[in-house]
Amino acid sequence: MAVDVEIPGMGESVSEVILVEWLKGDGEYVERDEALCVLETDKANVDLPSPASGVLAHLQELEATLEVGAVIARIEEGAAPALEAPAAETPMPADAPTALSPAVRKLVAEHELDPGVIEGTGKGGRLTKKDVLAYLNRQEESATQVETPSAPVRPEPALNAPKP
Repeated sequence: MAVDVEIPGMGESVSEVILVEWLKGDGEYVERDEALCVLETDKANVDLPSPASGVLAHLQELEATLEVGAVIARIEEGAAPALEAPAAETPMPADAPTALSPAVRKLVAEHELDPGVIEGTGKGGRLTKKDVLAYLNRQEESATQVETPSAPVRPEPALNAPKP
C-alpha cells in the first residue's frame, strides 16, 4: 500500500514551504520517522519525518514552493530494501546553494564567500552557520596578523664601538 507524504501544518502563520533538500534519495528505502527532506519556512528549516517504512518516490523538485497539505512524495510500504552495498556518505557539492540553510546562504552572500572552501561539520558535510562564522574568524585573525607586522629589529649602537 502506498502512503502519501504531505506537507504538515507548521503553525498558524505558515501556509507554504520551500523544499530545500532531499535527505533520502528517490527509490531509497526509508524507515518510519526517518528524516526525508528539509523544508524551509519564513521562520525556520524543518526536517520532515517519514510517515511509514518503505521505498520512497519523490514527487516534487528541489526549490519548489509548496502549500501546506501538498503531497511531496509517496512511500510504497512493505517493499523490501534493495540489497546493495551501503553508499558512503559524501559531503554535499560546494556548488549546491540549495543545500544551504537560509542563515548560511545569507552569510555566504554577505561576505561573498565560496562555500566550497569552507569545511562543513553538519550532517553529510553540510555547512552550518557555525562553520561559516568560524571561517570568517580565521580569515579575520590571519588578516590582522598580516596587517600588523612586527617592527624591524634595529641593532643598538655599541657603547664602546670605535669611531670611524
